Amino acid sequence: MKSVELVGVDGSVWPLTSVEHNGVFLKAEPTSLSAESDGEPVSGQLDLVVADHLPFGEELRPIRETSRLWRNAWSVRKWSKLVVKDDEGLGPYFLDVRLSTHIDDFGEVDPDGFVEFSQAVRGKTSSWSRTVRHEGDVVRVANTGDVDSWPRVRWDKAGVLSMPSGAAINLPAVESPRTIWLDPRESCVVKDDAGNIDREIWLALRGSVFPEVLPADDEYREFGLPNGAVLFYEIGESPW
Repeated sequence: MKSVELVGVDGSVWPLTSVEHNGVFLKAEPTSLSAESDGEPVSGQLDLVVADHLPFGEELRPIRETSRLWRNAWSVRKWSKLVVKDDEGLGPYFLDVRLSTHIDDFGEVDPDGFVEFSQAVRGKTSSWSRTVRHEGDVVRVANTGDVDSWPRVRWDKAGVLSMPSGAAINLPAVESPRTIWLDPRESCVVKDDAGNIDREIWLALRGSVFPEVLPADDEYREFGLPNGAVLFYEIGESPW
């Protein structure tokens, strides 16, 4: 059994498959959200229902107010997040999405207090993803997903980070945990846990750090981590 929720651009959370919904729920699972071709972002349509009551009769806010709050959770520029959880132990899966076009006005409310509607969305990436983490002095990892991935390493003690390519990086001592993103799209940036760039350490490591890709080929690769460090990466695969 899978559950789906939306985390809006305004921080609001909308459980879309729960009987305890917030006035909007999915008419069907969003299995059609997929990339039309390799490298293209995920796109598709969400089929939804807005209601003024819960399944057991408890009244919710008026649909007009729900419409306003729902629209505040979306943007054509900023990213909301769809999160899928299941009871099989994998995931959660996530997909950053934004509107392909502005949301149309809702239609007429039927006598039962429902309005069905659809909205087109576009993903930030070419697949859904789930995050994998590894700890230990030496870790062997394999990208079993559908797309290449670039790992990141969070550390809080000085030590050597050894790459599958043979490169070695001397990670410096830090006052609080830092994460280095081995991703060319992030320019191998260093951030704190709040997502703020640590420009001093980032610049200090420049020239000794290079992107390290995990190809989607199921083959194992070995990293050596400093004591207490954690390696993360995303596996791109569909939750359906």
